[in-house]
Amino acid sequence: MYQPLHISLETAQPQHIWVAVAALAALLVAFWLAAVVSIVGSPISGGEKLLFILATLGFPFLGPLVWFVFIAGKHRHRV
Repeated sequence: MYQPLHISLETAQPQHIWVAVAALAALLVAFWLAAVVSIVGSPISGGEKLLFILATLGFPFLGPLVWFVFIAGKHRHRV
């Protein structure tokens, strides 16, 4: 007979959870740094660079995501 699989945080080992959280945090920091490097190296004006860097600081995941998906590609084709 079918028995549902129950996985909870109570049965997970605490070390594994912290390793997963640390890995996710490291990926987020790498994503943010890649966005900042891309913004600084882009051909946009200084004011626009400052605006996008502040946006990535204010929204650490959404800011870089918007930069890479919507903005960076447009400026790459202008060069």
